[in-house]
Amino acid sequence: MVLVASIGLYSFYYELGSNQSQTIQTSNPSVSTSSQSSAQGSTSQSSTSTTFVSKTFAKGNFSASTSSTSGLRLTLSMNALTIRMYDKLEVRAEEVNTSPQSINVTAADKWATRAYGQGGVCGSPDLVGIAIFGGNYTKDNLPANGGQLSLTAGVCLPAGYYTVPHSYLFQPQSAFASEAYECKPYSPNEIGSNPCTSISIRQAQTHANFSISRVSESYSSYRYLSPGNYTLAGVDEWGAIAILHFEVASPGCPFPRTGELIPPFTNMMSTVNGSWTFQLELNSTFVFRDQGFAVSATLTDSNLTDAYFPPHVLVSRPFPASLQIISPSGKLVWNYPPTPRTTLTEFIYSQNGGLDITNKTMSLLQSNQTYVVVAKPALFIQPDQPFPTGVEIRMSLMVC
Repeated sequence: MVLVASIGLYSFYYELGSNQSQTIQTSNPSVSTSSQSSAQGSTSQSSTSTTFVSKTFAKGNFSASTSSTSGLRLTLSMNALTIRMYDKLEVRAEEVNTSPQSINVTAADKWATRAYGQGGVCGSPDLVGIAIFGGNYTKDNLPANGGQLSLTAGVCLPAGYYTVPHSYLFQPQSAFASEAYECKPYSPNEIGSNPCTSISIRQAQTHANFSISRVSESYSSYRYLSPGNYTLAGVDEWGAIAILHFEVASPGCPFPRTGELIPPFTNMMSTVNGSWTFQLELNSTFVFRDQGFAVSATLTDSNLTDAYFPPHVLVSRPFPASLQIISPSGKLVWNYPPTPRTTLTEFIYSQNGGLDITNKTMSLLQSNQTYVVVAKPALFIQPDQPFPTGVEIRMSLMVC
């Protein structure tokens, strides 16, 4: 029998640096950049520069927009100016019709740079896309400079036919649009009938969303954004470009630079005693105090002990093991299950369970400390009579 469960520790705050709001107006009247911090009591200011100097981790809504063709407007937004390495930056590009009337726009396919989106096949954009570059660039030198990073990985094998857009019909003052398109084969001798021999209509993908924390280097190989400055570009197929800049900061504690390119650097251990096999996995070898981590456990009994054959075994619910976090000094910082003990249910063949840890848990841990996570199966014959398995697992966890 196999018993599997997981624990997720969730964030309860995000570090706020300075309470500020910025509004930045460039010399080009068709391009504007604005930001609004989530901190309360903020003030606003104007500047002729788009360079940010804050290295706080305050979240907000930071955006840049530019005019496109026929009354369309392209807007690029992100939720932070600075992120720590391994954090995620939420980004979005969207095309909106600013006119009070519907407009029909002819497709152009005049991309200023290679981009990624959700509308096309294999991660390609539909009518808007997002690109990311290492370094600080402007819209004028962006296409001519190297350093573009890939947001997708792998070899893509598209379908036998690809779609060719002809035009987009935008609703008044809206991002909602329909797309007129046709299909063409990838090769002249494509076998099978064309799935859309005439002009077809579908809803257009007028936005692109990404959670950016890592980039692709090769097939199924990723690396996380290293500390430094980056340029985010929102582009559309009519050649419009909106630019934002962000910084990736050090995570604040020692972190792998080589050899471990794909965090969260999972750590898994298993131990066996007689018929019992106990396995514990942490989804990360380190954790930020304001983010959290996940723990999963697997308990296997090769003798198939269950409630129908003696000894009758009870299991702790919702998580099948006791769990402790021990400080570097040996002090017990956090313990599961709390008092009183969680519900006990019959262990029948295999059971699954999960547990959400309260936000207060992470506040008990100190930064730049290495803790020990101790787990033991929580099985009982009676509520006050533990059923020993003789297995225990200890794993190290670095807190940033």
